[in-house]
Amino acid sequence: MKPTVKKLTYIEKKKQEYASNQAYIQKPVNLTDLEYYNTAFETACLFLEYLFPRDTTRVDYYRLHAYHKVFWIWWKAQWHKWESEFVAYVKCSPVVITKTLWLEDIQQMITDSHVESSFHHNYRKLIQHQEREELRKKN
Repeated sequence: MKPTVKKLTYIEKKKQEYASNQAYIQKPVNLTDLEYYNTAFETACLFLEYLFPRDTTRVDYYRLHAYHKVFWIWWKAQWHKWESEFVAYVKCSPVVITKTLWLEDIQQMITDSHVESSFHHNYRKLIQHQEREELRKKN
């Protein structure tokens, strides 16, 4: 009798992929979990500062998004997508992962047009949808 193998759900597969990518980066870069998560957090804050400089009248938009739960859900998805592309690139090239290489790649994420486009076209739609749902529940 064959042992039954539990088929993973899409979410479980993605979680495994993300954990694998994280480990693939952390080991050669010599990052602790805290350093890894702090880099993701700091990069998100720098991305918001890029869009909404804090020394301008747009600082309220920075605060609005930085404290919005949906922003962090969206950012995590962007982070994982970016990371997956970085790992795929490294695996298919003679490049050796170093902390400098990884940090330079992450810095590109801040000004990348695809990330900014996703912010305007995907994340902002998520917020609008959430706000409509909250209004619907109140009424």
